[in-house]
Amino acid sequence: MAAGATRAVYEGLRRLSRDVRWTRANYAGREVDLYAGPAVALGTAAGSGSAPVAFAVLAAGACGAYDDVRGTTGAVSGRTWRRCGTAR
Repeated sequence: MAAGATRAVYEGLRRLSRDVRWTRANYAGREVDLYAGPAVALGTAAGSGSAPVAFAVLAAGACGAYDDVRGTTGAVSGRTWRRCGTAR
């Protein structure tokens, strides 16, 4: 169930939204999208079978999506690291 939900969400996001905030250049300079993270979070929450687990997964996914869209560099921006008290 989780794999099917993940695939459906990923394909849906790719079809519906081509927002530039959800794309990045990878190490080879090719443009890649960042839809896999939210898709995995939603698919995992759907397949968890537990409300507390689903809530935790969705909260983590929301934080990751926020950082993808609003972060400045890297997987976790310096601003996010500073908020956690572990600036790089």
